[in-house]
Amino acid sequence: MSGETTGTMANLDRTDIAISTAGAVALAVYSSWMAADFLPRWVVFAIVVLGSGYLLLAQTDRGSRIGYTAYALTGLLVVTPLVLVLPDVVYADTFGVSVLSLVFTTANLLVFLVFLLLGGVVAGVSYRYVNAT
Repeated sequence: MSGETTGTMANLDRTDIAISTAGAVALAVYSSWMAADFLPRWVVFAIVVLGSGYLLLAQTDRGSRIGYTAYALTGLLVVTPLVLVLPDVVYADTFGVSVLSLVFTTANLLVFLVFLLLGGVVAGVSYRYVNAT
């Protein structure tokens, strides 16, 4: 116990911490917006910011931190339409219609395709960035 620290988190500078913090906050804000119909936003924000912040700080270099954030954002973008439709699925009986008629509307399918396209663009850009560094 000489007071030395070893591992990847011992060699962090301010830029690494800033990138990790910004990525964790961005993911937490988006996640708390998505889950607002089911859980209090501050609970989701706290869980996601702590978890993703830890995972981002554990990455070995800046490129992988940015790539991890972008890939996580891609996952959130692809899941967003499903989370937006979830209240319709849960409360379908209240409206007196079937779940399928509420979920599989043209507007919902269009929203799903738009978010899938956005997720693909973010994934493609982050893939090129991670492989270029």
